[in-house]
Amino acid sequence: MGSPSRPGLAGYPANLLLRGRRVVVVGAGRIAARKIEALLDAGAVVEVVAPVAGTEVRAWADAGRLVLNERPFQPADLHD
Repeated sequence: MGSPSRPGLAGYPANLLLRGRRVVVVGAGRIAARKIEALLDAGAVVEVVAPVAGTEVRAWADAGRLVLNERPFQPADLHD
């Protein structure tokens, strides 16, 4: 199952109600920034964990739109 451009990958679309929910994103590069922007637009409370943050992610953190933890991911990051 999958598509010609992505053999073996199949998925089922789902809608998630994220407004006010904590979402942890691991990574802060350009690909993560696209995902983070959508999460912010959905009203999620975004927490980013990454050793290095890209300019967009840093700007959002500086503006208070998300929490940025500049360090490697730790399993405890997923705890409340």
